[in-house]
Amino acid sequence: MPHPATCSGPARRRSTPPTPPPLRVGELYGRIGVESTATTDEIRKAYRRLARQLHPDLNPSDAGAAERFKGITEAYDVLSDPKQRAIYDLSGCQPRPH
Repeated sequence: MPHPATCSGPARRRSTPPTPPPLRVGELYGRIGVESTATTDEIRKAYRRLARQLHPDLNPSDAGAAERFKGITEAYDVLSDPKQRAIYDLSGCQPRPH
């Protein structure tokens, strides 16, 4: 029998973290602010511009800046890789990491 000070009841299963909602087609392009026809160079320039604006070190008082920075970084990671971008363009879903 478990000690009452260390166990408050029956064992509970750990809940799994919530899965993020599926991406809408074109959402990654919208995060960076480019069209789906943008070149790799245009995507890189747009990402770098936003990264400078939203970097958490430059916005310590803005709690949402870190989340927005993560979002644009995630979008850039997919859109800057030709294989991942092709998968995203065809399926509308973000490719799974290997």
